[in-house]
Formats: sequence, structure tokens, C-alpha cells
Amino acid sequence: MKTILICSLVFSLVSCAAGADIPRLASALEKVESSGKADAVGDGGKAIGILQFHAAQVKEGNRIAGTSYAHSDMKEPEKARKLANAILRYNAKQIKAKTGREATESELARTWNGGPTRWKKQTGKLELNLKRYERKVAAHL
Repeated sequence: MKTILICSLVFSLVSCAAGADIPRLASALEKVESSGKADAVGDGGKAIGILQFHAAQVKEGNRIAGTSYAHSDMKEPEKARKLANAILRYNAKQIKAKTGREATESELARTWNGGPTRWKKQTGKLELNLKRYERKVAAHL
């Protein structure tokens, strides 16, 4: 447990000092979300592709990126990566606007798993789930 906490702290501090490395983070997210499998399906068929996109996330990503992808397009890794990078960069800008500092990879991982406002500390079971997800992502960075 001490090792996980230390790694999590180091992960957050390194990310904070340099700002999030979004391509590196996206690669870690792929490993956590689908083990790198483009045909992965989760959440009872609601999440698809290498980054496990939900339809609402694709719609929001299209708005951010100015694209018009269909949910089914997220089975194509290049399209999924393009949309994920746009969403993560947008979330990083939102965090910077609210905090005055660069977003960390840890915070951006939380937005990927919990939604765009979940980068902040939450309460109860939600916080425990987000912390668990952060650790999974950190293990692949």
C-alpha cells in the first residue's frame, strides 16, 4: 500500500510540474480501458473501442473537436485517439482556467473516468472509484 501511495504522489507531482503529457496519458488510458483492443465492448454494449467511448462522450467530443464521428467510429483507433486527445486537451484547458496551473495526468485521468468536472476531490464511493482508476492509469505511465 505504501508503494502505491508513493507512486501516486510521485505521479501527481511530476505531472504537476511539467503539465500533462496527453499522448502518453491517452496511451495509458487505452491499456486500462481496453487492454489495447479496438473491438472492445463494455458497460453492457454502451462503451466501445480502444478508449471505451460512450455515445454522449462522442457527441461532446464532436462538439469540442468540430468533427462528426458516429459512436461506431470509435472502433477505429485513429478516430478514437483523435477525439480522446481533443477531449483531454479541452479538459486540461478547463482545469487551468479554474486553477491557474497546468492540469496533471492524474486529474485528466479522473475526467476520463468520471466526467469533465470530476478532476476535483469527490466524496464517498465515487472518490474511492476515481482513486482506484487513477492508480490503474498511473501503473501504465
